[in-house]
Amino acid sequence: MQKTPLLMAAAAFALTATGVYAHGNAKEIINRANLSEEQVVALEAAHELRKAGDLEAARDTLVDAGFDIEALKALRQAKHAVRTEIHAAIEEGDYDKFRVAAEGSRIGEAIDSEDDFMKLIEAKELREDGQTSEAREIYRSLDLPHGHGKDKARTS
Repeated sequence: MQKTPLLMAAAAFALTATGVYAHGNAKEIINRANLSEEQVVALEAAHELRKAGDLEAARDTLVDAGFDIEALKALRQAKHAVRTEIHAAIEEGDYDKFRVAAEGSRIGEAIDSEDDFMKLIEAKELREDGQTSEAREIYRSLDLPHGHGKDKARTS
């Protein structure tokens, strides 16, 4: 297989592909992306190489396993679908749907009871009503980043 110069030159390729692990529910995202077994194994190996600081080896591992722009798109789409399902469950106030969508993710681990889920909804509503400090306190009590989701970058 010929390695394209674009993929060979871009360490961002390895960062983007292995970034799926940052969401915690990587298994579900990878499953939805319909990767080959070889690509899944390579993705896991590349993730470890990236953690060790070897982006070049991570990239090469992915390229050698047939990772290309289409595989990256599939990962992004799967990540977006999982995130959308989590947010939809929160919007609908559906704890069971939330548990399924968030399984293995950081938010799924933090929100491990229906009571915590109701606090999450309360925090979301407070944030939407402009009561950000009150919402932030609830997020902190749930061990979630300030303003889970969209507000993470705006609060400190």
